[in-house]
Amino acid sequence: MTTYLDTLLAERLTSVAALKDDKDIIAQYTHLRTFESDFDKAQSNLRTIASAWLLAAIGGIGLVTQNQFVGQYKLDPAVAGVLRQGLLLFASLGLASLWYLDLRVYQRLLHSVFSIGCHLELATNRILPIRARAYLQNLDITNALGMFYRVPMYVLLGAAIVNFLQTLVGLQTAITALLACSLPAIRPSQVWSLTAIITLVHVGVFMWLRTTSKKWATLSEQLPEELKRARTHGAIMAASPPAPPRPGSDQTPAPQT
Repeated sequence: MTTYLDTLLAERLTSVAALKDDKDIIAQYTHLRTFESDFDKAQSNLRTIASAWLLAAIGGIGLVTQNQFVGQYKLDPAVAGVLRQGLLLFASLGLASLWYLDLRVYQRLLHSVFSIGCHLELATNRILPIRARAYLQNLDITNALGMFYRVPMYVLLGAAIVNFLQTLVGLQTAITALLACSLPAIRPSQVWSLTAIITLVHVGVFMWLRTTSKKWATLSEQLPEELKRARTHGAIMAASPPAPPRPGSDQTPAPQT
């Protein structure tokens, strides 16, 4: 269904395409790159913060584990398990927040500008279809970008489950019992109950974000219909014009009948 904004965009694209001077069109086209550059820098800063946040969490977990086994005042195993679980949860919450800002906010803003560039490239033949070609060559890479956050969160969740099992039965005890084909003995509830609560919160946050991220808007929803139809290989080949002969070659275009 055509909206007011779609109609307005079509009118403005027609006005820009009708400009007589190529420099005016190129200036409008180049101005889009300024916005794209700002959003790219913002996303790059968010990913730098995410990397630092993850490294800080790993350092904190390592420090807790070291103080559990080494030092004059060793941490109680139950306390160490709760601290590790809390650090793993905070690490996931931080990554989730940065993931949301990166791909749900700034990536959508970047898509808005990128799609306008695609519309402009198809509205006039006086600029190269750089953005349209980049999309047809790579399609929507939003899901691939999400792996930057998704993989560490999988690792953090796996570490949280392992830490809970360590607090619940002890990994060495569990392995020994399984080798003996028996069930390991569960420790008293006061040892693992708080760790279990934190683990459940961690799993809930992970499942919520995993489900919600699949519903985030993608680039394809904002692109021109011509590019949506050209996503299949056959459409791309059909839409590609024949290559012109190289300068100085003897090839001449075949006469049209």
